Amino acid sequence: MRKFLSVLLAMAMVLSLTVTSFAADTAADAKAEMAGKTVILHTNDVHGAVEGYAYIAQLKADYEAKGAEVILVDAGDFSQGTTYVSSTKGADAVTMMNAAGYDVVTLGNHEFDYGYAQLKENMSKAKFKVVCADVFNEDGTPIFDASYTYTTKSGVKVGFFGMETPETQTKANPALIKGLTFADKDAFTKAAADQVAALKSAGISAAYINSSLTGEQIRTVYARTRKGAYKLIYVAPERLETNSFLSLMQEMDVSFLAVDEAHCISQWGQDFRPSYLGIVDFINALPRRPIVAAYTATATKQVQSDILRLLQLQDFVVLVEVLHYTKVRYV
Repeated sequence: MRKFLSVLLAMAMVLSLTVTSFAADTAADAKAEMAGKTVILHTNDVHGAVEGYAYIAQLKADYEAKGAEVILVDAGDFSQGTTYVSSTKGADAVTMMNAAGYDVVTLGNHEFDYGYAQLKENMSKAKFKVVCADVFNEDGTPIFDASYTYTTKSGVKVGFFGMETPETQTKANPALIKGLTFADKDAFTKAAADQVAALKSAGISAAYINSSLTGEQIRTVYARTRKGAYKLIYVAPERLETNSFLSLMQEMDVSFLAVDEAHCISQWGQDFRPSYLGIVDFINALPRRPIVAAYTATATKQVQSDILRLLQLQDFVVLVEVLHYTKVRYV
């Protein structure tokens, strides 16, 4: 009996999915009433674009009007950007996110632009959960909860954990983050692995496969996948090129595939990675085409066109939110 499985191509941050540029396959039945369904809406790099919050709040309301339960999440960099948020050192961003109905967020490097003390004050006003697993106080404890488990009305558990980019320790004013430790290199990987383990122990059926795992550990993940232990697997696109992973997925019924950092598929993008070009071959090799979604915060029109073409998205919907930085200039 085939098991249902989702595959997430996870790159730098687990919650780096974004509304800024989004494309997804839509089946005919997706237009039907969504009673009993759970929808996760993702944003990041909003940078004070007020119209973006109005849009996402309306999108959430539209899904809820169709009967869906909506979880609204953000992957950071909401505290700095336009004068709407920069003038209050990020405080008004929290106010707008409260009004939009966010459920859980993690932090970007710009959340630390005004210092940790200001960040704590801003987050004390949040009506949503803040997660960050890899930034620690002097006593070694995370500055916010490392993970969060959301339980839907139907009893399904959805786990979230947040990872701050290690670059923050070199981009933020050292005096404003004094006493904080940012995990990097092996410590960063370990922090992510610890959170996956913690969520699994809490009943979240997810796993990851990367180069930090031994051959025996990878074989264990494969074996558990065949037994239906996981609903979600995090992998890099290079993993799709291996015969063992493709064979495993061909045994499953993959229902959804999310491509993060989708701009990497375009040779016109600044982060072109050849392995992304093989994603469509992986999709076409599956017994049944899953719903495919692509996410990026850095897509020009040329890159958007490449994403649609190279992933061969079908019956797609494109959602784009353009941010204007009025105070950015070259010097």
